Amino acid sequence: MSESAGEGGHGTGETSLLLDSCVVINLYATRCIEEIVSAQSRPVYVTERTRSSEARWVGRGRRSEPAGDVEPVDLDPLIRRGILGVVSTEGDDEAETLVVLAAELDDGEAECGAIAFHRNFVVATDDRKAINVFGRLTPPLTVARTTQLLQRWEREKGTTRAAMHAALRDIRERARFEPPPADPLFEWWMERAA
Repeated sequence: MSESAGEGGHGTGETSLLLDSCVVINLYATRCIEEIVSAQSRPVYVTERTRSSEARWVGRGRRSEPAGDVEPVDLDPLIRRGILGVVSTEGDDEAETLVVLAAELDDGEAECGAIAFHRNFVVATDDRKAINVFGRLTPPLTVARTTQLLQRWEREKGTTRAAMHAALRDIRERARFEPPPADPLFEWWMERAA
């Protein structure tokens, strides 16, 4: 998978998926990120910002605690093997959209939104504000959530109930995430987490 996805504009990656940092952290926390990404059956990317500075660690403890169970997020093996690609903003159109989105969102979400908008990618985020902002764009961005990626992993790879339960527990404990009741797959999550 190349480190650049298309030349910008719609049609260059209509089925590609761009993970924001919160989703990367959630998937990495499962210890099964390679399987989950591979189950998406389409090219999957992160931004250089997410890879290098935003998705930094997972764990039960705090980074400042000497005995904390903290693990740095290392996406480089997935990138080297072509399982995950890396993209950055390119061109004036993406840069302008990034500036507009950054007025309402953090830089990481704004960058994901700008790239996804101009390259026709699906953006994976669980950030409620980002989902709302992306939905107001014309045309609106297609958004996927952690729960959808996990459900696809279950369906495509035949993930066992025990493996899914462990993955959801790890997301809760190591990424400190649970989907809100408004998540379309909240009931699916609760059933598998029980």
